[in-house]
Amino acid sequence: MLARLVLLLTPAILLATRMPAPAQSQEKHTPPEMVDPLKSLDPAQIQELFQWLQRHAVQPDALSQDELNRAALRSLLQDRRTGAAVIPNTKPDAGTAAATPAPALFAPLGKYAAYFRPGPLDPEALKPAAAFLTALPPETETLILDLRAPLTNAPLAGAAALASLFLPENTPLFLIKTSTAATPPLTTTGPRAWNRQLWLLMDDQSPPALDLAAHCLVRHAGALTFGSPTSGLLTD
Repeated sequence: MLARLVLLLTPAILLATRMPAPAQSQEKHTPPEMVDPLKSLDPAQIQELFQWLQRHAVQPDALSQDELNRAALRSLLQDRRTGAAVIPNTKPDAGTAAATPAPALFAPLGKYAAYFRPGPLDPEALKPAAAFLTALPPETETLILDLRAPLTNAPLAGAAALASLFLPENTPLFLIKTSTAATPPLTTTGPRAWNRQLWLLMDDQSPPALDLAAHCLVRHAGALTFGSPTSGLLTD
């Protein structure tokens, strides 16, 4: 039986060895450069295109000038080069009880990683998390910071308190401007509790203030983001 198998396989082997190798082209194929046609439009052409859309859209009534302006502003805010975001400045109704933030959750994940999901974002409430982070052994290389929903939104001062755990003291974070005035920039207050690898879990329901905090951690601490695109600054 072994002899028959060898005889049957031999022609296939010979055929394979006699097949000429496909010729490899020496020319490198350069894909055509993608050109954004909108960049070639001057202001008059842009306005003309807006007017054309309003006349010929499937739902012309839905494309008011206000809606076109909102769409343009939304596109600019999603461009990370602007470094800006719009956060609603709303206050809860007097008869509505404010949502109680869930308690913080932090725990080691085996020997080389740890997990931290923040609760209330104020310096006093973050002290147990800071103690946990500073007590982790040196072999713990990575911290997973979970900023996904359903975390309740926090004021920017709370987001700055959270970022202070991961950045050097006095790192500039946010410059807040309103229609009437600008406030001094918020900075980290220290002390820093973690300076190793940081992974951020995000989704499209991450609170806006924490979205901004994550943007600062990516920029200043080299944090990596995982999950789905957010609705604010972090779009990748």
